[in-house]
Amino acid sequence: MVIIEIELDVVDESPEIIDRLTRQLRTELSQIPVESAQLRREPGPIASKGDLVTVGSIVVAVANSALVGGVVAVLRTWINRHRKRSITVQINDQKLELSGGTPAEHQQVIDGFLRATETLSNPKDPREGKAIDS
Repeated sequence: MVIIEIELDVVDESPEIIDRLTRQLRTELSQIPVESAQLRREPGPIASKGDLVTVGSIVVAVANSALVGGVVAVLRTWINRHRKRSITVQINDQKLELSGGTPAEHQQVIDGFLRATETLSNPKDPREGKAIDS
């Protein structure tokens, strides 16, 4: 299982707008093969009932690293809709940040990120250079 942490922001927008856009993006992510796509929740104050949703944060789980590309494709489409949008994607210690730029520039950065994350759920056996079945 690969966990993908997503943080999004939109310049000069209110938390309410960012929350709406976060929920819309979560819905889009739920349309592709993911195990789950959930709004990030953090514990609320001691006197509160339940957890608080962190505005602009989504946690996505995919079965393996081969499915990360589909998630990133949805994020690329989302960010390219408007120049004010920015996204940070983190998988373990690998981080991808997209903001501004052209679709071609985004794709170049994305390609490097995907190469760095492709073996996260299938580490190589150092003796043979092959992926280890989990």
